[in-house]
Amino acid sequence: MIKRNYYKIVRVFPDPSSYFYIKNESMSESQIMFRSDWLPTVNLEYSFDKVNWKSYNGNLYIPADGYIYLRNTSGTFGTSEYDSIFLLYDNFSIGGDIRTLFNYTDVESVTKIPDYSLSFPFVCFNDCKCIDISNLSFRGITEIGNYGLQNTFSANSTFTKGVDLRDVTTLGEGALNNLYSGNSNLKEAYAPNVSTWDVSKTEYWLDGVAPTGVVYKPSTLT
Repeated sequence: MIKRNYYKIVRVFPDPSSYFYIKNESMSESQIMFRSDWLPTVNLEYSFDKVNWKSYNGNLYIPADGYIYLRNTSGTFGTSEYDSIFLLYDNFSIGGDIRTLFNYTDVESVTKIPDYSLSFPFVCFNDCKCIDISNLSFRGITEIGNYGLQNTFSANSTFTKGVDLRDVTTLGEGALNNLYSGNSNLKEAYAPNVSTWDVSKTEYWLDGVAPTGVVYKPSTLT
């Protein structure tokens, strides 16, 4: 007699390693705050181990060289053009799947960065800097809403490579304005996959970056 064992396969998405995260790049405990007037618009949860999740209800401290993982189900984030969401005090990096900041329970449905959602998202104190975004994924994002990524990676940034926007085919008004502005280390950037370049949607997106470098573009653009 042949004996067969059957196993039920359960697909869990996203993979826990894909949650959006902020990493403390300093050698001491670091504080992170979220704007209280912004919190009612989201269902923000956080975790330090990707297993135990809690609703945000106060200031948090990230251990030295540690991570805080964030997820949300509201479908939105910032709601106005100058919404600074994350208040940080030390050097940091960000990574993971950007879609988990909008709806981690169904990331495949998240194809758009809504209007204003990540416009001016970071405020740095003590001259802190964003030093790495190489592990931040925009995979599956096909549209950036009005001012959706305005100044997102511009303030106090020192990384050398931008995020991959090759899935993006539609841009709203001011969608990428000042995206990397002032990041003098940036030497590589990916243009969105649009057929026509509209300066009103990308104004100053590479202003003040490294004097030489590479911009990857779709073949349809000159």
